[in-house]
Amino acid sequence: MIETPLKKVAMFITRGKPGLRQLLVFDHAGGTQIPAGTVLDGEAALHAALRVAREQSGLPDLTLIAELGSRRMSLTGDDRVLLADALLQLMPDTSSTVVRGTALRRGASVRLLESDGDFARVLYEETHSDTAGETIVTARRSGWLPLPNVTSTIERHLFHLTSTISTAERWEVKAEPVQPYTLYWVPLKVGIRLLGQQQEWLDSSFRALKG
Repeated sequence: MIETPLKKVAMFITRGKPGLRQLLVFDHAGGTQIPAGTVLDGEAALHAALRVAREQSGLPDLTLIAELGSRRMSLTGDDRVLLADALLQLMPDTSSTVVRGTALRRGASVRLLESDGDFARVLYEETHSDTAGETIVTARRSGWLPLPNVTSTIERHLFHLTSTISTAERWEVKAEPVQPYTLYWVPLKVGIRLLGQQQEWLDSSFRALKG
């Protein structure tokens, strides 16, 4: 059975002329990152890229330079992500009592505990990153939801966007409830280190980004 992938986007935002470009980054969750997020149900990938990039950067003038292809990955072990907003139920039945405080959003990460027919019991953990970049678990909840609402496949679409407006050297955007992003520009040259898989995306797209 082929799983439906959860579509996500990641955006390389640059400014300046080809060969002299700067890349927009921010430090979050223990590393340097570029803007990235989840495509809404029924939303086109490019629309999602522009929406997420504006939300996370605070830059209103972003325009597309190029689409940089996509990557498909499979999560390992029992890791899953949600394909739709969901409420966790106490039993494998949509009419069952809802687990208190578990209105989960599309794209949320969960762990598959067991399955029963068309339902899956999952574990959801609420986390945040401390000042040292360590992930702190603040709450754990488990419950049932329809099995088709979870997937282990992610399809990531990459985009190159540009901005021309002047900015401060560093600025903050409150893109998440707990911790704001501090954004800044770095020269687009060999030696930039991004967190996790984002490094591979940068390395494979580097020549196209330089122009």
